[in-house]
Amino acid sequence: MKRLIKRLMFGIFSLLAFLLLLLHILSVGAGARITREYAEILSDGVQEVVIDDVAISYREAGETNAKVLVIVHGFLGSAYDFREVIPLLAETYHVYALDLPGFGLSDKPATYDYAKANQADTVRAFVQELELTAFALLGHSMGGEIAIRYALDYPESVSELILVASAGMASGTAPALPGFLYGLVVKNYFAQQAGLYSAYYQDEMKTRDNIEPMYYLNSRIPNEVFRQFSLDQDDDTLRERIPDIQVPTLLIWGRHDTWIPLSQGEAMAALIAGSTLSIIENASHLPFQEDVETFVALVAAFIE
Repeated sequence: MKRLIKRLMFGIFSLLAFLLLLLHILSVGAGARITREYAEILSDGVQEVVIDDVAISYREAGETNAKVLVIVHGFLGSAYDFREVIPLLAETYHVYALDLPGFGLSDKPATYDYAKANQADTVRAFVQELELTAFALLGHSMGGEIAIRYALDYPESVSELILVASAGMASGTAPALPGFLYGLVVKNYFAQQAGLYSAYYQDEMKTRDNIEPMYYLNSRIPNEVFRQFSLDQDDDTLRERIPDIQVPTLLIWGRHDTWIPLSQGEAMAALIAGSTLSIIENASHLPFQEDVETFVALVAAFIE
């Protein structure tokens, strides 16, 4: 009986190992195709500055003399996530959307400190390099947490703060996995496809055209950098500071957000005196993609 159980367990583990290997092989094939399709497209129009030996990529649009809007993307995101809203916002504002270190087309050094406090300081160095002295600041998800830290540490330069499905309320850290697992599981095309699809509410948004650019950029993140994301955690240090925000603040949330639920947006809004919470009904974690018109209208109505 024991021998039979051992054989069954061996068979199950062998099958799982085979399936993982098969998914890895298929993922590598999908990655090669996606690289051919998107490498040139995603680099079109991208500019670069070097800050502390780290190349920071960014997208810029709008009239030179217009009010400045700086956009900070979320975890496993990039400035490209805002490709549909940037041209519309640029009709009124001078828009800068950067790729944070470790993401998008920016450098991804394993020696960089990926804690949110340090990333806020990198945003500070970025705007100083571009000589931006006063601007509206928009942050999405993890980028919202970074934007909050920036507004708390450098309030004199932020005219308005816009937090979109922002992190910052929850505490806790993700475990750091062995490096090879990030390449085998986290960076697997099919795993990312399932995860990224869950960021949308509308079924028509769950397309390869939407998730494959994200996958291409995320597949460029080295395994050791994925591990460093987990090691450089300071998420549990922000919530108590949120009531200290003095900058006029707009919060935008998708009604059906399962990544950072609306309840967290409501709790955050309650902590920020004078803030406004706007809800986009048919959207989840990426409301600026699922309802472009409403999102742009909310931002434009809020920024003076």
